[in-house]
Amino acid sequence: RAHIRVPDRFRAAASDSGAYPLQFLGFPFLIWAALRLHLVWVCVANMVLSTSALAWTAYGTGPFYQGEVGGSLIYVYVFSLVSWIMTVTLSAVMSGRRDSDVAMASREAAYQAVVQQAAEGIFVLDEQGRVVEANAAAEPMMGCSADAVEGLLFTSLLERGDRKPFAQLLHELEPGSTDLIAWDRAGDDGAPVNLEAAVKRLADGGVHVFIRDVTKARELQRRLDQSQRMEAVGILAGGVAHDFNNLLTVIMGHAGRGLESARRDPEVTRHLEGILRAAERSSDLTNQLLTFTRRSPTRAVVVDVDGVLDDSEDMMRRVLGEGIGYLRARTGNRHGRSVVRMDPVQLEQVLLNLVLNARDAMPQGGQVTVATRVRSRGDADWVVIEVKDSGHGIADDVRPRVFEPFFSTKSELSRTGLGLAVCSRIVEAADGVIEFESELGRGTTFRVVLPLAQGEPEMTGATPAEDERSARAASVLLVEDEAELRALISEALEARGYLVTSVPDGEAAIQLVKPGERRFDVVLTDVVLPGKTGPRVAKTLKRRDPDLVVLFMSGYDLTDLGGRGVSSRDLGEVIRKPFTIPALVKAVAEALERGGQGQEPASSAQHR
Repeated sequence: RAHIRVPDRFRAAASDSGAYPLQFLGFPFLIWAALRLHLVWVCVANMVLSTSALAWTAYGTGPFYQGEVGGSLIYVYVFSLVSWIMTVTLSAVMSGRRDSDVAMASREAAYQAVVQQAAEGIFVLDEQGRVVEANAAAEPMMGCSADAVEGLLFTSLLERGDRKPFAQLLHELEPGSTDLIAWDRAGDDGAPVNLEAAVKRLADGGVHVFIRDVTKARELQRRLDQSQRMEAVGILAGGVAHDFNNLLTVIMGHAGRGLESARRDPEVTRHLEGILRAAERSSDLTNQLLTFTRRSPTRAVVVDVDGVLDDSEDMMRRVLGEGIGYLRARTGNRHGRSVVRMDPVQLEQVLLNLVLNARDAMPQGGQVTVATRVRSRGDADWVVIEVKDSGHGIADDVRPRVFEPFFSTKSELSRTGLGLAVCSRIVEAADGVIEFESELGRGTTFRVVLPLAQGEPEMTGATPAEDERSARAASVLLVEDEAELRALISEALEARGYLVTSVPDGEAAIQLVKPGERRFDVVLTDVVLPGKTGPRVAKTLKRRDPDLVVLFMSGYDLTDLGGRGVSSRDLGEVIRKPFTIPALVKAVAEALERGGQGQEPASSAQHR
């Protein structure tokens, strides 16, 4: 081994300067660097300390010098090696821990961001069910501040009747399991808020509560269920309406024929007129069902609301009866007329239903006030029709169900539960809304709000009781599967000079018309027939006789015939059941006039 002799002056200088304690102070600094600094700086510190120890040993001084330099260097090497391994390892461990802490803090921040931005209300509870934390979405759901509820029992935030079920759920919930619970609370505006929660018990005994506001979802589900029920009712009503309208047509036809023969007998006339009125009311009920299920055709025109109210005032007074006053309030209108665009028959139906509803609310008598005015809302002008009564008002528990179909507070004998539901559907179809205000013991006000229309109202007048034009011995082919109705129509048309041939189905009708043969002037056929439909029969007959006039009859809704093999595109002129005999005769005469001008009647051609 090489022996390096250190001059005495260096050894004395090192001893005098106190270098021994300074070198020992370097190791704690190295430990501090490993705990606090990056790995690079730990390496730098190790190099400084190792170089310092090597230099002092080489000079024959320091804690590692053992009398000769060569032997002392072994101690320096061992010290340096141990120092490097220990401090670098410690630094790596601490660096990993620092990185882990940073990552954990980042994840915690991300978790808090997700929790605070979540659409669900989230509550974190301790083992006793006290609120530890709540996110922002929980505030509107529970109607309280997230900061204000910390430390409170979660059950104290619930309505009194919901506290026990929730506490029972917490008591029975096992660690790691989740259960569902629902409750309602009153919102700031008093409306019910429907809430559902998933409650999860954690392994440490804590609880997470995830709350959803399902108010809108329940309302959508309720509307969907109601829509499906109404679709079923609509299908049923559409099928029943056809058969019912056939029967009503027979009743109205026979009653009308009876009136023609009994004009000189007041007693018989009164009874027959009663039959006609009952049949018309039955027809109105069928139309209400079809209207409610949107299966009744409408004819939207510009209508003067004040004119309709003036024309129907006598009828309104009659339906109200004695003991109930009727006041028609009039207000000025800077827009001129209060006109709307809708079916005038349906407008009368809405007004009549509202007046009848007001009458039923005042069994002891009272006052009904009907008023119209125009008001501006936003950028549009609206016609407002108010029907106000002085009756008993509507109870709080009934108000949410006022427009619900088939719901009624009237007696079983007098209710259908369709009046206000039909009104609501009609008004909505006209792009309007229907509102109401009520106070128990003081009465109810219904408001129909409709868009103000542009243009002049259509003049609606009474149609002639019966067409007076001559039947000119025209020949009619009648195709109707209902035997009584077929006999009634045949008898009525023959009484007015028509030559009628009647058959029960399309096949029989086709057999009667030969190609190129001019036998009939008009075909009067039902739309839905056994076997071939009315339009298919008409198309075949028109190919054999292009001059043939076709008039259809139907008790179905014309917009809902697709499921019965009939397209509305194939239909021409249609007279809807139930109809009166004068209306039928007028329709046949007008069809002949439009389609057979200048043509010789088929009956004349056959006998020429």
